[in-house]
Amino acid sequence: MREKRKDAAYAVLCTVVYMIILGLAVPFVYGIVDDRSMMEIVSGQYLGVPEAHTFFLGYWYSLYLTGMYRLQPAVDWYALSFLLFQGMCLSLILYRCIRRQKAALRKITAVLVLLLFLITGAQALTQLTFTTTAAVLGVTAVFWYMTSENFGKTDFVIVLILCFLTRQTRTEIFYMVLAVCAVLWIFRSIQGKKESLWHRMIPVGVAGVLFFVSAGEAVGYGSAEWKAYREYEHNRTMVYDYPDYTLPFYEGAEEFYASVGIEKKSRARTLMNYNYTADDRITALFFQEYVEAVAKQAVDSDAADLNAFLEEKWHLDESKTVKDALVDKVAVIGENLSIRRFEKVNAVDGCAVTYVHGGGRIGVIVEAVTDVVNDVVKEALTN
Repeated sequence: MREKRKDAAYAVLCTVVYMIILGLAVPFVYGIVDDRSMMEIVSGQYLGVPEAHTFFLGYWYSLYLTGMYRLQPAVDWYALSFLLFQGMCLSLILYRCIRRQKAALRKITAVLVLLLFLITGAQALTQLTFTTTAAVLGVTAVFWYMTSENFGKTDFVIVLILCFLTRQTRTEIFYMVLAVCAVLWIFRSIQGKKESLWHRMIPVGVAGVLFFVSAGEAVGYGSAEWKAYREYEHNRTMVYDYPDYTLPFYEGAEEFYASVGIEKKSRARTLMNYNYTADDRITALFFQEYVEAVAKQAVDSDAADLNAFLEEKWHLDESKTVKDALVDKVAVIGENLSIRRFEKVNAVDGCAVTYVHGGGRIGVIVEAVTDVVNDVVKEALTN
């Protein structure tokens, strides 16, 4: 038992060091817009208060995230949880690998496993998505089950926890893993080897996980309003995920549109706004010009805070407020946009310069206190 604890601690330590080194070398970022959007929902950035209805994530997990954001809103719990999940999976795999080796080879085995993860899994770890995280959880569940010689209580608990987290993170990945595990369980059960009670209890445990997950969905989405909205989301996804991710013309596809509750051409056209590439108005200039207009508004603004700024008259159309103009843009693209904060920099005893780097993704303002202000000084501040 002492040796097992020592190996477990070593596996966790190696994982922590690996993730710290990787994080210092490559920044952790959100891989796709869906994850960023769900983070904004559960954190309260989207609605003003944390909200657990994310649709893609399981309701119990979303509820947990909203609770954590309420306790400590400054922490990105969405990303941190995914990192913890993947770190846990790496620790489990590392532990199982080194336990299979003789004491003299365990450290070498740990290094080789980490190198393999670095080569094949660094992108999945640093570009966070709910799909890749669910895949890592699911694969770890399969790995742990396959490498359990005498399947005991601890193995039973670990596999069920991994299955639950996989189901809460991405439903489709869970059912893919479930099919593989079912085949492996049947194959192992008919081999003639006497298996433990815990192994025979796996189907019961998985059924319990599914029941608990279903209870969460009933709690979160059981009302008539949420059922109707989920049906709407399902139908919209059917249209959005049409072959080649393109939308068919209404003429000639009337039956298809009718099957998802769209009976008129005018209603079909509103779906065009859901996909950026399907609306001719949405180009690179669409976003650039809007950002420049908001920046100009902020420079000329006397607003003391963000709320006052959003209620100002929009300088390009004074019949609207800044908030109205923002809502108009959201209506065009069918996705959320937000103005989160602004701050003015007034250089009193020197100068302030701006520049953009990171391929246009990061804007920087540098303020310097200096008695000399000329082009040479400004150029130096941007380098």
